[in-house]
Amino acid sequence: MRYDIRVILKGNIKTFQDRLVKNTAQKFNETTYYHSKNPPHLTLKYSFETPNIKRIEETMRKITHNSKNGTFSLTGFGSFAYPKENYFVLYSKFALSRSCHTLQHKVIKVLKDEGIEIQKRDQKWVPHATICFTSSKENFNKIRNYLQKMTSSQA
Repeated sequence: MRYDIRVILKGNIKTFQDRLVKNTAQKFNETTYYHSKNPPHLTLKYSFETPNIKRIEETMRKITHNSKNGTFSLTGFGSFAYPKENYFVLYSKFALSRSCHTLQHKVIKVLKDEGIEIQKRDQKWVPHATICFTSSKENFNKIRNYLQKMTSSQA
């Protein structure tokens, strides 16, 4: 079975992200991510497999219990693309406190010690919350422009 490790967003940032995902999905008819019902989150470790998820869960409880609370703030929007796979992602970008970065590094170290494969994107972590993904380059550009206008109107 495949797993990932996430921090679920709460409070005002969750409300903002929920609205943004819904509004973007409806405005651009890109509803796949919206209908997936993923709660707004930051992924600490991308998809992995393990035969012993109970041990990983217990380790994650210990790490989070012993970690300082972190803070983060929305800094704008970003995107990444996999043109060969025809897959484009748009997301909210965040600035995180040192304790948030420390938590992610601890998670990766512990999983590596458990023999879990660590991917390049786990090591070069870009904290973000997905807004939508699309297979249309044209829609990707439209949504990116829409998000850029939102950013410039708040400046």
